[in-house]
Amino acid sequence: MMRPLQSVLVQRQPSNRFLVRLPDRRMPRALLTVLVMGAAMVLVLSLIGWPRLKSTSIHYDLIRLRDDVSLLTKQEHSLSIELELERAPTRLEARAARLGLVPPGPLRAMSMSQALASAGAGAGLEIGSAPPDPQGSAVSDTGSGPDGAHP
Repeated sequence: MMRPLQSVLVQRQPSNRFLVRLPDRRMPRALLTVLVMGAAMVLVLSLIGWPRLKSTSIHYDLIRLRDDVSLLTKQEHSLSIELELERAPTRLEARAARLGLVPPGPLRAMSMSQALASAGAGAGLEIGSAPPDPQGSAVSDTGSGPDGAHP
């Protein structure tokens, strides 16, 4: 028994109304894998790239600082030359003459020991003691005035 050809060609399509859609279990796993791989790549790139970036920025800072040092060295050299020119005896002499200063005479220039010897003149003046009063009044260390009365 053979079926007629028409019965074979005309078949009814199955109905999908009883089918239940199941969630795809592979999609979350694939998404998680992509996220983990992306995080790993970012971590590796940051571990490799950050020190290289920092090294590059430090290198640029070093170049800038070397330029600053060379500029400051040139300024120091020019200022030392200017200072030596200002300290020259001829320039100091001209500036002193403009200000009205005169060279010291033979009696005006004394060493410290000569000044102490001439000021003390055997009066028993010691280093650290008070010089004699030019008006001649004596002041004692007890706190009394020249007439002996207490203030």
